[in-house]
Amino acid sequence: MKKKILFGVVCSIFLFSIVSFADIKIGYVDMQKIFTNYKKAIESEETFNKEVETEQKKINDLQEEIKKMQAEYDAKKDILKPDEKTKKEEELKTKMEEFTKQWSDVNKKLTDRNNELINQRLEEIKKVISDYGKKNGYSIIMNNINNQIILYGDEKGDLTDKIIEVLNSQK
Repeated sequence: MKKKILFGVVCSIFLFSIVSFADIKIGYVDMQKIFTNYKKAIESEETFNKEVETEQKKINDLQEEIKKMQAEYDAKKDILKPDEKTKKEEELKTKMEEFTKQWSDVNKKLTDRNNELINQRLEEIKKVISDYGKKNGYSIIMNNINNQIILYGDEKGDLTDKIIEVLNSQK
């Protein structure tokens, strides 16, 4: 008798699982494709690249200044008095330290800025995916980046282009 009850419970759980699983609507997106085709992400990248160019010009200017100082020093070092020579060497050393600090600061600033821009766009994308999923009855929307997560998926489940369309239609 206990075996029949246990068998009935197991069958009920199994049938309930099948019915519940059938109610789950699953979609997937390629976040990489969305990101590269999202116009705000493209604009963010262009903005970031301009910031990189501006900072690179400052670094290049400082580097040129150091090269000129070094060339002047090399040309005159044999005719300078010892105290003038020491002063020029100190100036060069200070400029090199300034360059190293500026280089490090710029790298950190640009890395932080890039992460900030990427995170802003990712949050916007995630919100659109979430809203789209809720509106269209999806239980799960998976990230199938570079087709490496889902080995097979019906094309109807690929929401990538729909999400890109929604994102790019926003102002």
